[in-house]
Amino acid sequence: MGESGPCGPCTEIHYDHVGGRNAATLVNADSPDVVEIWNLVFMQEADLSLRRLPQVSVDTGMGLERLVSVLQGKRSNYDTDLFTPLLHAIHQRSKVAPYRGGTGVVDQRKVDMAYRVVADHVRTLSVCIADGVHPGMSGAELVLRRILRRAVRYCVEVLQAPRGALASLVPTVTHSLGDVYPELHTEAERIMDVINENEAQFLSSLQQGSRLIHRTLNREDIKHGVFPGDRTRVALDVLSLAELQRLVVPHTDDRLKYQYRLEQNRYGADTRTCTEFPACRATVLALYDGQALVSEVTEGQRCGVILDQTCFYSEQGGQSHDQGYFTRDGLQDVLYPVEDVVLVGGYVVHQVTAADRLKSGDQVHLHLDQGSLSVSQLQQVEQCVNDVISANQTVHSQELPLHTARSIRGLRTVDEVYPDPVRVVSVAVPLSELLDDNTDRRTSVELCCGTHLRRTGAIKDLVIVSERQMVKGISRIIAVTGREATLAVDTTPIPQWQRRELQGRLRALQRSSNTSVRKLETREAAGSAQALLEKNGRKEVFVDWVETDSLSVVMKTVNQLSAASPLSHVMLLAHQRHSGKVLCACQVPKDSTSLLASDWAMAVCHHIGGSAGGSAVVAKGTGSSSDITEALRWAEEFARRKIQQ
Repeated sequence: MGESGPCGPCTEIHYDHVGGRNAATLVNADSPDVVEIWNLVFMQEADLSLRRLPQVSVDTGMGLERLVSVLQGKRSNYDTDLFTPLLHAIHQRSKVAPYRGGTGVVDQRKVDMAYRVVADHVRTLSVCIADGVHPGMSGAELVLRRILRRAVRYCVEVLQAPRGALASLVPTVTHSLGDVYPELHTEAERIMDVINENEAQFLSSLQQGSRLIHRTLNREDIKHGVFPGDRTRVALDVLSLAELQRLVVPHTDDRLKYQYRLEQNRYGADTRTCTEFPACRATVLALYDGQALVSEVTEGQRCGVILDQTCFYSEQGGQSHDQGYFTRDGLQDVLYPVEDVVLVGGYVVHQVTAADRLKSGDQVHLHLDQGSLSVSQLQQVEQCVNDVISANQTVHSQELPLHTARSIRGLRTVDEVYPDPVRVVSVAVPLSELLDDNTDRRTSVELCCGTHLRRTGAIKDLVIVSERQMVKGISRIIAVTGREATLAVDTTPIPQWQRRELQGRLRALQRSSNTSVRKLETREAAGSAQALLEKNGRKEVFVDWVETDSLSVVMKTVNQLSAASPLSHVMLLAHQRHSGKVLCACQVPKDSTSLLASDWAMAVCHHIGGSAGGSAVVAKGTGSSSDITEALRWAEEFARRKIQQ
């Protein structure tokens, strides 16, 4: 396999939109006029060797939109009938000129680009949400969240569309893609609800951020075009805005801080690209105490740390700095939380409050916070705490002079105010041992004036019941202990790590189920279409019934009949047993003017006590009549009258 995926000798079909010339030199040269529409790869290893695949397959790919553009003689995918109804619907909801297909300097206000972005993104959102993927904070969910927010901004800011416009495009998408993705029909309302809910949250954050920015610009002493860093952090961390990238701070490409690797499966094939957040080992080159460079800082001092290398991204370009911590060689249990990261004259300065002594030349390990805890990490946290509880360790407490307490290694109380003397609480390790600087402390020690148990076993049990991200880099974990933990287990609010794991499995099963349903429906429709063709032949008016409970199957069967007999006017009815409804779908030739599919479906469904809708070519609906034979007769008579007019 090649580094980018399955590779080997390849047969490709390229189409030259200009024609009448030898365009061989433009193949795979990023020419907009010569595009690849299909390929077939004969897969082999990079060293040209061959071996049996774990699953025999043919690696072939076709670009549907590109193929349609060729068939319809269009230079752009967005000029095909896959997109034109959607672009028209967007124009109806906007306050700008209709779509003209402009790019580059021709589209200086980015209006045409906004049309394309919204049309593309709302299709993606509809299919993904119908398939069980929701906007979220990690993985595919995070990608979908960014797609939704980008579409919302183009809708509101460029196209000047009202709130809810994006979700209102879902029925248009459903009409276009519903035959291939039948779940779009059943999930349309939920898709619109998800889009509207996320749009409202984002626009609220955007509005708060805009007010913050304008207040700051009006009230702060902005020097040299620099926006105050504390306000930047509020806007980015709390409001999750990329708005500041449009201010005086230029956009920054932060891809260099990532490392990429290809994960191999057990057959040695590269399966996917993974983003790593590696721990980095570095040497302390200098320390800045706020006034001058120093060689050493002591516990409690705030300082800037300059290293020979770093994996932290500094605050710039409207993006907040990475969050994480240092550990020092030989003192792995003491963390130095990184509070800020700035770029000054080519040096990356990490602002920390020293949890212990730190000096130039020290070796440190840098660790990036990677967002919310994973399922396995939540499980490990819960298990770690329960191990301490099961050990029934003694909880030691003693009042000590404040200066003596602060000498305990790794005690993190730098910015907090405590009385003198102060009560020190330690789990498992007696206070007399903690005062020895060489003690290897493996459990918690804190200053606390509150109430504590005498032994950890009194807690009995701990169950994590929820975990969610509050703002960027800060997560809240809620757990219950003692009797409440027992009740939580007995009354089945399952642990959070297990809930997250099950939710992931459920989404995967839903996607797999939807795919299987589509395949089964396609197979069922193909069988029904073949049987109906053998029964009726290719007639001008093709009216019959099909045995199924699914409107999607009826639609697919009608579509296959129309493909097999392009000149036929096709209508199928079906009796849905569990609801008692009559399902109706029809399709007519594209050049039919006397009989429109929408008129035909609405007339028939009204006759049987229901309603219908659709386009001039394809339509569907439902009714309530139990006499399908009479309904079929009436439908055929209506069609013949219209055709003969």
